[in-house]
Amino acid sequence: MSLKVYRGDQASRDYEYDFFRDFSSNLVKVFEEENLDGILIGHPVVPANNYLQPDCVLITQKRLVLIDFKNYKGKMWLPDESAFEETPWRCDGVNIGGGSSINPFAQLKKQKTWLEEIIDPKTYGQFGIACVVCFQGDMTIMNKVPGKYQSWFSVTNLYQYPNRIYDIVTVKNNNDVDIEQIAEYFEAKPYHDYYPVSFEDVKAASEANERSAEADRREYEANQKVKELKKKIEEAEKQKRAATSLTEELEKAKKEAYIAKKSAEAIKDEFNEKKHTLELETQKAIKARANAQKAQAEERKAMIDASASEKKAKARLAGIIIISLVSLLVLATGIWIVIDKNNRESQRIAEEEAQLVEDYKNGRKCIPVEQVSEYVNSKGVCVDFYASYINESPKYVFIDNAKNGTFALMISKQLLSRQDATSTYLNKHLEARGTITKYKDDFEIIIEDLSQITVK
Repeated sequence: MSLKVYRGDQASRDYEYDFFRDFSSNLVKVFEEENLDGILIGHPVVPANNYLQPDCVLITQKRLVLIDFKNYKGKMWLPDESAFEETPWRCDGVNIGGGSSINPFAQLKKQKTWLEEIIDPKTYGQFGIACVVCFQGDMTIMNKVPGKYQSWFSVTNLYQYPNRIYDIVTVKNNNDVDIEQIAEYFEAKPYHDYYPVSFEDVKAASEANERSAEADRREYEANQKVKELKKKIEEAEKQKRAATSLTEELEKAKKEAYIAKKSAEAIKDEFNEKKHTLELETQKAIKARANAQKAQAEERKAMIDASASEKKAKARLAGIIIISLVSLLVLATGIWIVIDKNNRESQRIAEEEAQLVEDYKNGRKCIPVEQVSEYVNSKGVCVDFYASYINESPKYVFIDNAKNGTFALMISKQLLSRQDATSTYLNKHLEARGTITKYKDDFEIIIEDLSQITVK
């Protein structure tokens, strides 16, 4: 069992892509360790509703989870139940927005409603679609989500989300959903840019952060008790009542607050240690992955170079053999004998193939789209392909050889809109000139001038 990961191109900020890499790395490990199946989709396109633009969707057999990323840290009080839907969330004097909604809860509730118009709520059953606000920083929530919403709405942070999401997707549910069928409602490409992490370090950091948050709450409650008792003593003194018992209670409360503070500091030290360990392991994992990718690239280059050298060696050997045979015949008969027609034809074909490769590299002839992987980083080449699909991201329009294809033209929206790309190039035979680059498992040419594209 495992977690499959996909990602679209709908993120509005670069740091959301960076956080999704860490987020998917940790959840892949959780699903592997806990023997769970699921599909994680970051920033997908939802063709059935263009307004539905979730940061992340987690699909499992028991529950579907809509996840919204927020880039804040600090301490925050959630609004109480009576004002939970209509009151802005604030942290250190800053409003935490929810897109066009008043707060993140209202934003996710709206997205949940839209999703239930696409996926029948009976598919997962009551409360089967859950919503999570995930803060990308160390955010401490000082109170709880109101009870009436806890069955489907949660708030978590950078360190606690692995445990929280595990709790959400493992609740009892008699429904057993086909996750591949649900995933068809979302458009995204396979994503493999996550890295291996230590499940033990992730779990330890998560648990330490939960203890740290609870210590913060206990310290806050102890300090609140001190403030209340001080206020009572002041009122008692004003009314000329004996304040001795209250004073004793105050001293006791001060001691409790001091103990709570020391306990919180000790727990925070433990959490910082666990966090540091996790950060070190994460950096090691990222570095190891980068080294592996570099080794793979060098291995691929070596194989290409070896193949090219082998072809040249065979051509040279064929030439030597032909010359040797001719020389022997001259010595034996004293005259030149016409070279066998088949040998001449083979030599001609080899020369034509070598010339064709040079023509491809120099752009004199267009490379068939099936062969673009052989000319990565070649400059000024021409690629011949049929434009079968038009896609877009917030900044670019993509002209693909097929839906989920292997080759595309990448064009800034300042040069060309999706509508113009569709009317001009879709379902037409094209030639495109430029440098072939590789992105993940796909190949592309970046178009800087529309003159690089010719409609055949």
